[in-house]
Amino acid sequence: MSKKQKNRAQQEKIKRREKEQQLSLQKKEKRKKTLKISLIAFAALCVVLAIAAVIALIIDSSGIKQRNQVFLKTDHFSVNGSMMSYFIYESYNSFKEYYGQYLSTFLKPEEDLKTQNCPYATEEMGTGSKTWFDYMCHDAETSATTLIKACELAALNGISLSEEDLNAINIRAKETDLSSVGHGVNRNDVADCLKLKVLAYKYISTLTDDISVSEEEIDTYYSEHRDAYDVLEYLYVTYSYTSETREAMSKRIETLSASKNRNEFITRLRNYYSSDNAEDIDKALENNVFSVTKSNNNLTEDIVEWLFSAKQYDYRILETKDSNDETKGTYTLYFVSSKPTPDVSATKNVRHILFDSSEYGSAENAEKIARSVYDKFKSNPTVGFFNELVCAYSSDPGSVVNGGLYSNVKEKALVQSFNDWSFDEARKVGDTDIISSSYGFHIVYFEGEGLPSYKGDIYSVLYKEKYDTKLEGITDSVSVERNKEALNSINGKF
Repeated sequence: MSKKQKNRAQQEKIKRREKEQQLSLQKKEKRKKTLKISLIAFAALCVVLAIAAVIALIIDSSGIKQRNQVFLKTDHFSVNGSMMSYFIYESYNSFKEYYGQYLSTFLKPEEDLKTQNCPYATEEMGTGSKTWFDYMCHDAETSATTLIKACELAALNGISLSEEDLNAINIRAKETDLSSVGHGVNRNDVADCLKLKVLAYKYISTLTDDISVSEEEIDTYYSEHRDAYDVLEYLYVTYSYTSETREAMSKRIETLSASKNRNEFITRLRNYYSSDNAEDIDKALENNVFSVTKSNNNLTEDIVEWLFSAKQYDYRILETKDSNDETKGTYTLYFVSSKPTPDVSATKNVRHILFDSSEYGSAENAEKIARSVYDKFKSNPTVGFFNELVCAYSSDPGSVVNGGLYSNVKEKALVQSFNDWSFDEARKVGDTDIISSSYGFHIVYFEGEGLPSYKGDIYSVLYKEKYDTKLEGITDSVSVERNKEALNSINGKF
């Protein structure tokens, strides 16, 4: 090959290499461009997904979806998903308050209730999945159904919300802590639920006017259920012994059993506690005194039969040997300190309007609103006006349909401040005041003395039977449409 040909071949080789490099660069640029487009597309997709997630979160937290679905409906009233969320949360809070520290033994509060099986739920409850969410739904649905039925009947009977009612509802909705009333529930939802409640309570309170329980009915019921109301008090002591202490413990039991009355027994027992250097003797003695009825006790059948057949100040001593060691055992002494007799202690009749600190935002707000309402009441201090204010403002569902009345209340059955005010010896019929408690503030109204304690208990039983029968008979006339699917939009995590 000539030199000229070699140069030409070398030049062509260089050109090919340059072309290959150029093609390689073009491919790299193309790949970069494609990758860039892909990254841009991916980023755009992520943005879209993020926006969608935010929108979904906003929709979920705002309750838009659940608010647009009707769960319960009558001719003129309805409960949508957000309102149902309010009622479910209310049921959950009641359950949580009732079981308190034991709540976690039933369910896991931090987890979605829709994922937790409930042994008490059935296919008919809630969504039919037999979870704790369904269980709470069932309780909430029962309450909500009664409310809209009562509202429907209120409308048919010309009962409506007054200006005072609407003012109270606006105040309560404005002060409500939304974090405590349900997922996706806003203030308008709270107001809608309160409107149902207040109107329903106004109607139901009219049903109680003609419900009465006579003295004859109480006496007849008592004669048929004496075992549930005749209270017997007995004193109970148990001592463990070893071979070294058996004689001393036996002597204690014999000395106590020889007591001729209750005071003598308590005095002797107090002396034993003192010799044992007990820290709080009075508290220790409380654990030795028991009051039981024949049908309400935790005793064995033979002990119950003996107690209720024994004479006053009779005693019974039981000795139980340790199955593994004959030198160890226990002495148990039962001493009948009173004959079976009904509890005739005094009771009181008291009305109240509760301004719950948690509902009214804070203790300060609750007190401020309570005093404002109290000023209104003092301008018209009648039971009728008090009842109206109860329906509009009270946070206590247990007394609202009775005009805030707690009848035949036993001493120490109410919170301390309420009890002290009600059982004050200087208390007179018609007395009113504002008192505070662990719940918030109460406008209280003293109605007078109640029935003897056992008669008050029977009165409550008979009254409730009549009330439930009457309410059920009337509300059964109202039909309610139910849309189970609306429950699916409600968040189950509380």
